[in-house]
Amino acid sequence: MSEDILEPIRTEISFFMDKSFQFSFVYIGALFAIIAGAKLEIIKEIANIFFDCNVRLVIVLSALILNFAYLMLSSSCLFAMVKRAYFILNTNTNNSVVKNWEIFTRKSKNGFGIIRWNIDNYFFVVILLVALTSSIVLFCIGFNGSNYNIKATLICILMFYAFPIWCLIEGQRLNNECHKIIKEIEEKKL
Repeated sequence: MSEDILEPIRTEISFFMDKSFQFSFVYIGALFAIIAGAKLEIIKEIANIFFDCNVRLVIVLSALILNFAYLMLSSSCLFAMVKRAYFILNTNTNNSVVKNWEIFTRKSKNGFGIIRWNIDNYFFVVILLVALTSSIVLFCIGFNGSNYNIKATLICILMFYAFPIWCLIEGQRLNNECHKIIKEIEEKKL
């Protein structure tokens, strides 16, 4: 197997892994910045000047927008990877390295179970769950005791969450389709 053939795969994996980790670290850093801003009274001034509300609501709104941005970037990145795999599995009729890579990544090999085989994905699962569940909690905190304008803003922000959630759902559906294609390929080999 030539190194030239594997280079595009290596480059793409490196790109998506780099972006995934960068998104995650920026997300965590931004959360700490929001918390630090509350401690430094910066957010209190912003709350008084722009929103005429308390610090808690500015933190809630900031964290919800940050969670949305993270979910949007990460779900789009994940969907792009699965879409690429779906394209390769559907259009590549020969036994190419790229097609074999997509089959390899979706199958358990060498005694690994499904849990151990997908261990590299758990980092994302944890951060995605934190972003989703903290958004629900933040929405409830922000909605409780807020004025009408803040409630309307929270509802608008929450509606934007439909896209990354839809993207994650469609990504899973597309991944299931990839597994069906692989099953068909294996049945043809028999």
